[in-house]
Amino acid sequence: MRLIKITSSLKLLVLLAVIVLLPGISYAAWIESPTGWIGNWGGPGTTVTYSFATTNYVIDNYTAPTNAYSTSGVAQVVPEAWKPALATAFDTWSASCGLNFVEVADSGQAWNTDGAAGDIRIALTEVDPSGVLAYGYMPTGPVSAWGDIHFDSTWDWYVGSGAPGASQIDLISVAVHELGHAIGVVHNDDPTSVMSPTYTIGTVERDLGVPETDLVQLQYGESTPEPATMLLLCLSLGAGYFMSSPSDDD
Repeated sequence: MRLIKITSSLKLLVLLAVIVLLPGISYAAWIESPTGWIGNWGGPGTTVTYSFATTNYVIDNYTAPTNAYSTSGVAQVVPEAWKPALATAFDTWSASCGLNFVEVADSGQAWNTDGAAGDIRIALTEVDPSGVLAYGYMPTGPVSAWGDIHFDSTWDWYVGSGAPGASQIDLISVAVHELGHAIGVVHNDDPTSVMSPTYTIGTVERDLGVPETDLVQLQYGESTPEPATMLLLCLSLGAGYFMSSPSDDD
């Protein structure tokens, strides 16, 4: 979940995580969790599905309790050009913990409908007020919306793997951040962290730091290598042993 302080009196609840951007303005951020963690999907080896919402993903006049933002209407379909960048975000987290992410077909239901699939549903929508790039739901309760991620369609998104333009928003950076919330990681106060609550236009913040890696491994364990990787590792260790062993002639 993501909590952003814009004025001394404004708070967002621990149900939502939003990423905020306003050039030249620094927001203070805080979290109401002494552990840096809120909710989870299960233990090591858990498979979490994700899907790309259809136009049936209607957000029905939803307004956050603080009125910090609002959004409603029919979600836009995530463009195909976005999907490699979003897959990179999933790979970033799965490479650092014991979660397995699997894409499935979206169930085609409205937002927060009981039984909707996947576990994490990704959609484009329009978000108020200006400055909000995206928001994600923490896995904090047994509702369909938990884990869902919404990106504000009105921004100039860079969807490649290189460097964004000076006025663009790097999709991978924002997706890694919001996916962190979707699996339970909250903000930290390091401005260089991918889990910082603010993002600077035109920059890249895609990598997990030590705090994020430690937190996610505490909840989900370490990443399990694929069988082929494990075989290569075993072969490598075996070769090293035989190469370093004394020969029979010594």
